Amino acid sequence: MITVLSLGPGPYEMLTEETTRCLQTGPLFLRTAKHPVAGKLHDARIPFQSFDSYYDQYEDFDELHHAIAASLLEDAKKHDLVYAVPDPDTDRSVFLLRTQCTVPVRILPGVSLPAYYLSCLPQPFAPSASLLSSPASDFTLPDSDRDLLITELHSRQLAGDIKILLSDLYDETSDVVFFSADQSPQVVPLYSIDRQKTYDHTCAIFVPYVPFEKKTRFSFSDLMHIMSILRSQDGCPWDQEQTHHSLRPYLIEEAYEAAGAIDENDTDHLCDELGDVLLQVAFHASIAESCTEFTRTDIATAICKKLMRRHPKIFGHTTELDADETWEMIKKQERGFSSVADSLADVSPALPALTRSVKLQKRACKAVVDFADMPDALHLAADLLSEIRQFIQDGKDPDAAIAKLFYTCTAISRLAGKDPEDTLSKANNQFIQMFSHAEEERKKARKTQNPLTLREMIVYLRSAR
Repeated sequence: MITVLSLGPGPYEMLTEETTRCLQTGPLFLRTAKHPVAGKLHDARIPFQSFDSYYDQYEDFDELHHAIAASLLEDAKKHDLVYAVPDPDTDRSVFLLRTQCTVPVRILPGVSLPAYYLSCLPQPFAPSASLLSSPASDFTLPDSDRDLLITELHSRQLAGDIKILLSDLYDETSDVVFFSADQSPQVVPLYSIDRQKTYDHTCAIFVPYVPFEKKTRFSFSDLMHIMSILRSQDGCPWDQEQTHHSLRPYLIEEAYEAAGAIDENDTDHLCDELGDVLLQVAFHASIAESCTEFTRTDIATAICKKLMRRHPKIFGHTTELDADETWEMIKKQERGFSSVADSLADVSPALPALTRSVKLQKRACKAVVDFADMPDALHLAADLLSEIRQFIQDGKDPDAAIAKLFYTCTAISRLAGKDPEDTLSKANNQFIQMFSHAEEERKKARKTQNPLTLREMIVYLRSAR
């Protein structure tokens, strides 16, 4: 049997009588000897072993917790033992023992770390009912809509890591409460939590909830909260009347503007434009929730499940297929494709024509023979040009031949390893620059008052190359 003891926040006097008795039964293992109780055990000549060496031996805390649990389990197969930790309720190694251990595990309760620290909070700090408590080694940043208590801040490096996480949602000058064994709780700015005098497993920080109106950093939940206000009865009339269909143009426009920021290599602009894209997601989620169509959680659930299904090699399944093959195979299974035609019909008609053409060609190439090579595609393009010329001479509609030429030019671009959408976009930008230059040349020639003929404009455009 493994008996797990709670050492609590530090003072030996806070140990229960049963815990004090069990500390003397042995064999005794401490998660860490960097705890005030360890000093008392030394004074009382009570032998124990600690896992402090594991902190340097393992690269991350997940490996550390598993290694501790495995070591204890191996010893527990030979004899009963006692394992003492600051707080069994939040200790990951204790969790692993309780869920994976093949020998009985008994937990002796004691003074929990949250109960002790919260009782010591200075005024005007007071914990709310939505408090979230977590050891620093297991801490992941939640939304800033509740008080946080982060315990077992045992090193300056760990405190620095926690500061970086918290600074993503909190102003670095925000007041927090720092707890340590050798002094009373101190109110300090967030940026200084890795600049304190001492660190051990009894150190902790309390981060108070920041009211919405005082926030300087915001999360997706905050964005959804703003959307709920805007679409409420007392909110914005324009936001209230929007639908999925009315917002469709904005979704496309914002995506293109984000793509433009990527082309500019401007990360600040990209950050701003991705915010506009995220607003569209939040807007559609808010509309869907108000109409009971689906929720924001449904959106996140759908994409998370899809990513895990389509990466079976990473999320617990084995496959010999490469990533692209796996993705396409699973997508076919999900959507019930029984033929290449089904796959082609699935390519969204809302895509830009050039982009859709490339996707269609790539899917079709898996079932039919592609152009043999670039000369083959160029030869077809030349034939189509001749066909278009003949149609025009005969007074016939060349639309079908022009469409085939566009499609063939898309194939030429694809075979050349180019994205036709990008290529045409660059050509458009180049035309704007050339036209601007042509107008400047026209001004120099003092012909601004007279309309230029097409032939004259072509001469100016060619000079701008």
